[in-house]
Amino acid sequence: MPSTPRQREALLLIALLTGVAGIVLWVVPASVEDPEGFGYAQGLPPSFTVYLVALLAGAVMLVRLLRLWLTPALAVVEIEAAGRRIGAQALSVIGACLLFAFLLVPGLGFYPSSLLFIVTASLILGERRPVFLTAPPVAVTGGLFLAFEYGFNIFLPRGHWIEPLLADLAG
Repeated sequence: MPSTPRQREALLLIALLTGVAGIVLWVVPASVEDPEGFGYAQGLPPSFTVYLVALLAGAVMLVRLLRLWLTPALAVVEIEAAGRRIGAQALSVIGACLLFAFLLVPGLGFYPSSLLFIVTASLILGERRPVFLTAPPVAVTGGLFLAFEYGFNIFLPRGHWIEPLLADLAG
């Protein structure tokens, strides 16, 4: 039985990575069916999302596992001391995520909401430099727009508050 928090976290990460591998290797191929002739015009196949999430989650867990093995034990004490502050920030970011998903995206649309969410999350996490509050959110939102609208041919929500304004401007 692992005795330190580091060992327990490493064991948990290994178990989660094993679970992700099981999902990718057995569950998805057996249960997620991609329609015949599914092409670029229809968007990405349903299995793509599952594989993408598994890849990203697996990469994050691998990086964390490597950091656990390569970080000296002294650094863990400093990280645990900052844990209480991080917990409050995490709850605030979760609240911002809920507002983003249930209020902003339906109202403003995905792209303006994403920009506002990234700025808000950055402020919650302590970023105060104007360059870092503007450039990364604009770059990420612009990258998402280009990737989804032109790369994947997937059109994300426009928002019911914005569409009437756009119609008034156009006509």
